[in-house]
Amino acid sequence: MHRHRTSRSICISAALISAAAGQALAQEKGTLLLKTGSVQIDTLENALRPNQARPQALPDRMVIVLDAPMDPAKRSAIEATGARIGDYMPTNAFVVETRDARIDALRALGFVQRLVAFDAAWKIDPMIGQRTVQTPQRQAIADQGKVAVHVYLFPGASITDGRKAIERVGNVEITGHELLDGRFMISVVGKPDAVRDLSRIDDVQWIESAPEITMRNSTDRWIVQSNINGFFPVYEAGIHGENQLVAVMDGKVDVNHCAFRDPEGDPFGPDHRKIEAYNATTSSADIHGTHVAGTVLGDNNADDNNRGVAYASRLIFDTTPSFTFN
Repeated sequence: MHRHRTSRSICISAALISAAAGQALAQEKGTLLLKTGSVQIDTLENALRPNQARPQALPDRMVIVLDAPMDPAKRSAIEATGARIGDYMPTNAFVVETRDARIDALRALGFVQRLVAFDAAWKIDPMIGQRTVQTPQRQAIADQGKVAVHVYLFPGASITDGRKAIERVGNVEITGHELLDGRFMISVVGKPDAVRDLSRIDDVQWIESAPEITMRNSTDRWIVQSNINGFFPVYEAGIHGENQLVAVMDGKVDVNHCAFRDPEGDPFGPDHRKIEAYNATTSSADIHGTHVAGTVLGDNNADDNNRGVAYASRLIFDTTPSFTFN
């Protein structure tokens, strides 16, 4: 399936930044802090080295390194040379398109320290193939010795050219693509080595494992209480929703789900284990309504994904009414 849509902004530059980058920026001048590792800038070939003639095949995208943080004056001066500034790379470096740039004009800017190639090794997430798969679909891919990845192109790169370049590499399957905030993301499945070979494509900026989406409630409880995994300060204070009624208005809740079922078969009301009132018919239960109510207060008497945040509280339910506007 091929999908084209504009999504909320994705920050590919964040994929280029190591986890510790924020703390190290002030101390790491002269170093590129990348997710693939730190790179000493002075070890890289400098296309702006004095007296160096412009290479015959200067890449269309390179990395420009400044002597200090970017400011409006520097940005205007760089853009005046014809270079187009792209994503940030700590520290004080940016991806730039040099296709239309005047290299002599860039060289004349005193605050520009270096112009270096965008190394293919910087394009590959080191965690590819390392994460434990979570879904049957992804397990089936892993059983074939393959991985599912997302390949991000540089902004402005052609999706047609990008797909053709990936197909030329071979041993990978394109499963779809979409436009995300001015750049294309291509979904690919293939052997790990074949996936890494895609980094040699000039238009490719970043390759990472495709995320897996799983439905679960267990993380909600610690997120809303502390945002620290496994830390439940509200529970530790003895608060679990005891003696509380929670009203939910949504699609019909599956009253026979283990998170709501009364093992004694009591009718809805004070004697029912979980449901105080259910103001709808119980036929045609809705997945969304069941999931929402379960997230709020579901409880199957076990500390698992079927336990909601206020799991000791009880449910008052009604369906969403029809709305009209005059």
